[in-house]
Formats: sequence, structure tokens, C-alpha cells
Amino acid sequence: MIVLLSLIVVAAAVALLSVVSVALSGRWSSTSWSKRALLLVCGPVDGVLSALFLHWLGASTLTATVGGLLLGLMSMLFVQPMLLPQRLLVWRLARENMLRRKRQSALMIAGLVIASAIITSSMVVGDSLDRTVGLEVQAAWGETDLLVSGISPTTGVSVAFEEDLGERFWEALVDDAVLSTQLDGRQFGVASTVSLSANNGLAEPSIALFARNGTVDNAGVWAPLSPTTGLRYSDLAAINQDSETPAVVLNSVAAETLEVSEGDELEVGAFVTRDAERVRTTTQVVVHAVIANQGQGAMAGTRSPAVFTDLSTAQSMLGMEGQLNRCSLAFDNQLDDREVREAVQRVNDAMDAVMTAQDVGVVWTVDEETSSLTVSSTLDLQRVSGEDVVALRENRSVLYPSASLLEVLQVPLIDAVHNGSSLLTLADGSISELRSAPQTVWHVGPNGLGFERLDTSDAWIWQADEGQRLVDAAWGENNRTVAFLSGQSAYLADIDLLDETERYIAELPDDVVALTKSSSGWRVLTVNATGLTLVSLGEDFVVESTVPLDVPLPSTVLSYDVVEINQTLHLSVEGLLSTTHYVSSGATVVFQETEGEVAGTSSHPSTSAAASPCDGRASLLDGGGHRWCTFEHGLLIVNTTTGNPTSLRLPVLSDALGFGQLPQMVLAFGGEGAALSVEEGSVLTSARLSQLGLTSESSLALTGVFPYAYGNDSAVTLAHGGDYSSVEGFEQLADLDSVVLGLVSLTDGERLALAGEDDRSLLMFSGGGFGGENTSSIVALQTWFDQRSGLGDVHLTVRAVQLDAAEQ
Repeated sequence: MIVLLSLIVVAAAVALLSVVSVALSGRWSSTSWSKRALLLVCGPVDGVLSALFLHWLGASTLTATVGGLLLGLMSMLFVQPMLLPQRLLVWRLARENMLRRKRQSALMIAGLVIASAIITSSMVVGDSLDRTVGLEVQAAWGETDLLVSGISPTTGVSVAFEEDLGERFWEALVDDAVLSTQLDGRQFGVASTVSLSANNGLAEPSIALFARNGTVDNAGVWAPLSPTTGLRYSDLAAINQDSETPAVVLNSVAAETLEVSEGDELEVGAFVTRDAERVRTTTQVVVHAVIANQGQGAMAGTRSPAVFTDLSTAQSMLGMEGQLNRCSLAFDNQLDDREVREAVQRVNDAMDAVMTAQDVGVVWTVDEETSSLTVSSTLDLQRVSGEDVVALRENRSVLYPSASLLEVLQVPLIDAVHNGSSLLTLADGSISELRSAPQTVWHVGPNGLGFERLDTSDAWIWQADEGQRLVDAAWGENNRTVAFLSGQSAYLADIDLLDETERYIAELPDDVVALTKSSSGWRVLTVNATGLTLVSLGEDFVVESTVPLDVPLPSTVLSYDVVEINQTLHLSVEGLLSTTHYVSSGATVVFQETEGEVAGTSSHPSTSAAASPCDGRASLLDGGGHRWCTFEHGLLIVNTTTGNPTSLRLPVLSDALGFGQLPQMVLAFGGEGAALSVEEGSVLTSARLSQLGLTSESSLALTGVFPYAYGNDSAVTLAHGGDYSSVEGFEQLADLDSVVLGLVSLTDGERLALAGEDDRSLLMFSGGGFGGENTSSIVALQTWFDQRSGLGDVHLTVRAVQLDAAEQ
């Protein structure tokens, strides 16, 4: 169709110019009909034939059209002198002029030749580039016409969706009367970027990984991985089903880059999502085959490295069990570009129709006892969009006519400042030890440690991984440095740290149980099934020696302790019934049992007696007229002269009963179900801040986690409006008192949470239709949310990838 249109344009344009040229010659009436026909027909015919020839050579439509016009005009100009004496005279005059003025004629001809060469070469290069790009696009995408995939704007990684959703997508397309006649097939898969390391020391930090469903691949819609051998994804799936070491296939570019061949082992490194964090994992694989960059082996391009495996193996490597991140669709080759473009919207609509609220992360929590329903989201920033909230209000009479709606916005905080002091600086709220260093106060708890500089007010914290704890800590000279243990790792920190996580880290093969400062570095005690081992670390935390210890252990050990005093090691092992003490020379590291505990081995500094409001667990004087001491929620800073608290410190993360570990936050409430309304610009505070003695003249400067994460560390200053714990209807917030610092207005909450207008964390419905025998409102809301759910909610798009790539 496009070729025919270009031919019509060429013929019409040259014919029009031919008519005008003959008419202007003034010889129309005196020219025979045979000559008239030749004058009018030769140019258009030659132009059409030239355009057809260029199309046959593979030139683009634009190039073929312009070439046909130029050659048609040249034909017209050469025919006229042969048939019209007037035109022949002009040619003869031009020839005589060229002979008389040879220099000017030569310059003019040279200029025309050079200009023509430039234009021609540009068109040739353009066509060559277009053809090269076209071949690369065709090689990379193969039979794929439409691709369903997406990138999460909050994480920057590919959007994953369940395999079940992919199957429902395909069923919806097959059931469509139009699409079912156009589609050739579909393919489900995973595409990611991994690193490859070979045993020869060569590595590639970023290589494309492709995996597809072997069962679907057997349909043969797409070419094999290797057209030469016929290797398919189904073959890899069969191999990996019975293999302990996963098998992969490399294309020739990847194999040449890593200098590996069939049978060699590789290490595949990938970043996977675990508990909302990106964690790097590694997997040992074996190269099953090396294939040419052809067929599906060219999915990364004909000149780019790639690794291939079956879908199940890739899901295991990437921590995506049961998930996909792309769905490819192949259409009948008879469809033109326009029809493929039109199919994009039809596919999008069909897929939207099968998506449910659950597919886009909406969570329903029904409490029959209170006849209530809570709607939340697990997607992105875990909020229900403002558009949905506004639409719910507008459709109240239909969806929940006999109930009320309470809107809640959660605002996690990174900092809260009062009188110039940051309040959120602790790694743990249960402080067990305080230590003083030059212009610094250290705090230690079961879940982490940290320090605060008294001269700059800078703070640094380290927190143990989830499920781990801080095992032991040992201190350097003047408490400027501290070594501490957790899991199977030893860490070193000092008071000069600011943005770094720790100064050094030593990964050890066994569980760490105790450590001490030595004259040359640090001594770490580890334990495994065979017994104890003493590991010596240098000042830079490099392992210097590992010595197994011949120390009998009771069946149950409660704790270990090791201390070096004057190059003599003292070891204590506490069992259920008694504690056994050992002593060893630092040179021989041979322990002998001794009687009684060695004086001076206590690792904890002495604390003074508790003075209200402190609880006496730990306390120290900072030398500036203040006492730092522990209290129920963290640390208090008390003026030693007046005995009144001047500030306090709270943990960045706290454990909320039944909710796990959460950041400190403020809440904002709204809707017809809200029990109170907080004025804009003010904050109602938790009882945990009562020691600050806040008044109506006081203020807090709050910084939200999400604005901070996106580079905005400016704080929102709010006036103190009272204590929310005394407000009727908010008694249930007592369970969250360890993390809820206060209540703010929805306007201030949206600023602190970087939320869009009307975005909400929770929607809480209560009343008729949500419990007992009447659940009509629950059904209505679920149906309503299902109808509003679509691909765009999870950042998935349908793209005509080959057409898009060709047009770029």
C-alpha cells in the first residue's frame, strides 16, 4: 500500500511538471499527438520504473520516492530537446557557452558533482544505517510484535507479575473475537541483567539474561535458540530438571569475552529483592552450549553478549519464583503496521479487563467483630491513589451508603528536631551501655550501637540485620574505636565515621560469640560444631591467625566472654549450672581452667544510681553539665544543675507489637469517620515526648523519609498543639505508641510523605454492609476496585517494540 502510494506521488508530480513545461514552450498546437504523448508520458513512466527499482533494492520509501522524482525529471528534460526544436536550441546555446567559458563551466560542474555526491552518500549512509538498525531489531525481537512489560518508577527495576496473571492475559486475548484471528502465539519470560565470572579470572559485570517458558516455546512460533542445532528452552528445562548444577547457554560474543566453552563453570551474580531491599546473590552454573547470535540467541542483538536458561532456573536465580517480567505476543505476518498499532490499544483493553484489585496490590482486611473493612496497598509507596479516594467519596451513596470512611496517611520520619537537637539518633531503644569518648557519647543496645558528637551534633548508628543481634563489643583506647560482633561478622567503627556504614568488616566462617582488644589488634572467639576457635585480627581487621581451642563445652552454653589483660587471655563459659573460667598465655593460646573470675574483666563501665526520671540501666556525665541516662523509651539528657531533662533521644526504628519493626512516624486522619481534626501547621505529640516539657510555644521540625530519599532534606516546622493520648477515640493508638510520634493535618502529612493530593495509606470503612449477614458494601467495593484496576496501576505497558525501534 505504501509502495503504491509512493508510485502515484512520483507519477503525478512528474506528469504535472511535464504538462507545465510543454505548455510554457508554446509549441503544443503545432506538435503532433504522438510527440505530445511522448513528452507527457516518458518522464512519469521513467520515474515510476526508477522508484520501483529502488524499492526492489531495499531503499526506504522516502529514498525511493525522491529518487523516482529526480530520475523522472531528468528523463523529461532529456526527451524535450529531442522532440521540441525550441528546447534543442537552448541545449545548443548551453553547449556553446560551456565551450567558450571552460573555467566557469568546469567549476559549476564540479560543484554540482560534489553536491550530488554529498547528497547521494548521505542518502546511502542513511539507508544503510536504517537497514542495519532494521536487521538488528528483527534479530533481537524475532517474532515479537507486542511486548507487555514495565519499569517501576520507585525502584528502577522491571515490574514482576504472577504467572497466573500472564495466563489470564492470554485467555482474554484468545477470547477476543478480533485478536484471536490476528495472533500467532505468546511467550512468557524473564529478562534481567546479571554478572558472569569465569574460573579463569575473567568477568563481565553486566550481561543480559533471558529465560522463557519451555512448554510454550515448544509451539515453535519463535525460532530456536540455535537454528543450527535446534536447541530450545524446553531442552534446557529438561536438562535442569535432573541437574544439580543449573545449565545455561552463552551466545558466541559472551563466550569469546569470557574465553569459556561448553562444560566450563561460571558464577552468575544478580541483585534480587528481599524484604523490599536489593540483595546480591550468586549461583554456580555450567555452560551447556555456545551458540551463534542467531534465532533467539540474538535476543540481545547480533553483537552483544547474552546468557540464556529456562524460566524455572532463572526464577530461582533471581528470587522470582512463580513470577514473570515480560509477555511477548506474535501477530500474523499478513498484518500491516497500521493494524499492529491498532492492536496495541485492543490488547491493553483486554488485559485491563482481566486485572483485579489484588493484582495491583490492593489488600482487604475484614474485621467481622467490628463490622469494618480496611483497604491498603502493597504497591510502590503503599498508598491508595488520590483519584480512587476522590472517586470513593463521590460514589458513597452507591458503595457504602450506611457506613463511614476514615482516611489515614502514614508519614515515616527520618528526623525530628527540637531546640536544635535531633531526637531520632538511636540504633536501639533498649540501651544497655553508655560510653564516653572525646566530644562523643556512645550508646549500645541489643540491636545495634552508635554515637553522637557533642561538638557537631552529628550522629552515626549501626543496626543488626533482621533476625540478628549485637553479640559483643570491645573498646579501643579512649573509646575512640569499637569492635563489635553480629552473625558471622566482626565490625570496626570509630568516632570519625559519618556517612560510612562501618570502618572495616571481617567475614568469618563460624558464629562469633565474643571478642576483646589485644595489644596488636583484636581477638574474636567463634564457635561451630567441633568447638571454639580464636581468630586474631589486625588493626585493619585483616585475619592474622586462626587457632582451634581445646576447651570442653557444656551441652548448653548461655554465654561466652573473653578478655586480654597484660597479654594474658581470660575465657569464661557460662553453662546452665555454673561458669567455668580459663586462662592462657597470649603467646601459646593454651587454656587452663582456673578458679574464680579474674578481677577487672568486666566489659561494662559502672553506672550511678538511678535518679528520676532515669531508670538506672546506664548513665554518664558528658563534661558539659549534662547527664545522659536511659529511660523507658531511649535516652534522656538531664541538666545536672536543675535536674530537669533538656532533650531526649529515640530510636530511628522501633518494634511495634504485632506490626514488626517500623520507622518513627506521624499519622494524619481525615474523612467523615475522623474523631478529630488537627489544625494545619500544628502537631499533637505522643506521651513519649512528655519529658521535653512542650508548651504551646514549642515546635518540632519534622523531616519525612520519602522527601529525604529523593534529595529534599528540608524540614517542616509544626507548632505543638497538645498530647494526642488524651483525645477520645484514639485509645487504640497506645499499641503503636512506640512508633507514632504524633498526629498532623492531612495537608502537612502530604508534604511530609511526598504524597499526591488525597493519597492515603489506609481507608477504614465501618458500619452497615461490612459485617454480619450484610456484606453488600464489601462486595460492592471489591467489584468497584476490580473495575478500576489496570496495567497502568502496576506500571505495565503494551508496546509495539519492533515498530517503535524502527521509528527511532
